[in-house]
Parts: sequence; C-alpha cells; structure tokens
Amino acid sequence: MNLLQDPHTANNTEIRSACFDQAEYAYVLIERDLSVVDCNRSGARLLAGKTIYRDAQGKLALTGDRGSTKLRFNVEQALNRGSSRTLFSLTPRVWLKLELTRVETRQQCHALVLPRTIQLDATPDVEAATRLFGLTDCESAVLIGVARALRPKEIARHLDVSIHTIRAHIRSIYAKMGAHSAVEMQKLVTILEDQ
Repeated sequence: MNLLQDPHTANNTEIRSACFDQAEYAYVLIERDLSVVDCNRSGARLLAGKTIYRDAQGKLALTGDRGSTKLRFNVEQALNRGSSRTLFSLTPRVWLKLELTRVETRQQCHALVLPRTIQLDATPDVEAATRLFGLTDCESAVLIGVARALRPKEIARHLDVSIHTIRAHIRSIYAKMGAHSAVEMQKLVTILEDQ
C-alpha cells in the first residue's frame, strides 16, 4: 500500500483524514521511532486505553508480552519489507493482532498500524490452515481442539479415540505447520483467519 501525499498541499490532511476516518477498523500512523503521526477516531479511542496507549513522549506503547520492544521490531520489519503481522498475548484467551504496512510520503516512510483484539473463545476456522498445510480430516479435527486450547486428553475424549492417536496427529501437525508448541499452532490459525 503506497499512500502518496504532498505535505505542502493545504487540504491534504483533510483529504487523508476524511478517507481514513471512514475506515472500519482503528488505525494509527507512526514513525520509525514509534511517534504517533495520525490516527482515526477509533484509533484515538484505542490510544486512550490501557492496552495500546501514547506514552509520556507521545510514542505508541503496548502492554503485554514484551510490549514496545516487540512493536519496535515489527515496525522495522514493516518499513524494510513493506508489511508485518504479529500477535501479542493480553490474556491466555485474548490476543491483540497487529498488521503493519509501510506507507510512503514524498518526505519519509511511516508505518500504518491496524490493531484488532481476537477472542480465542470463538470456534476457530481452520479451513485456511488445512488447505495451506495439507492437513488430513483427522488432523484438522485435532487442530480445532488445539486452537480451542483443549488438552490432548480432552480432544481424545471428544473425538472418541486414544490419547496416543491424538499425540501422533499433533506431532504430524507440528511437522506440517513448522510449529513447536500448541501456542504456536494457535497463533498460526489465528493469523490465517480473515485472509
């Protein structure tokens, strides 16, 4: 996404704000040093919260696992590669999904941050993971249980198979998805949603 703007045009800010204020989701436009350049109405409400906020220096800050350090890394990645996507664990069942995109003006590059909270209590859609990683029907059923944060014993009881079968399927899913833990599998499934 390239957004070309002329900073010397008087009504440029009004055009940009009118366009972005209609956005369905909150957005925050930041510089490389995490200084907030612009945001829409939803983004302004978000910055007044406890999860995403503006610190004393006016920089975007995050609570949660490694907060702003992880955010700074993903901003650098977005500015260098064009986009970046990451998840922050707010609670074991609620994650913050951030999509970052490089936005270019004639003067410099900024990172457009699109934050969204994801509730893991909802039934996950694993169709994208099934297609992308070539999972079998049984592996897909096991992945649904893992994405719901069920233990292998609970998945085995639900699918009416032995726990050894479930563990074999989980090992196979790990290998196909390149994951090393159930949390990584949950994150992969969550990232693939809404594609």
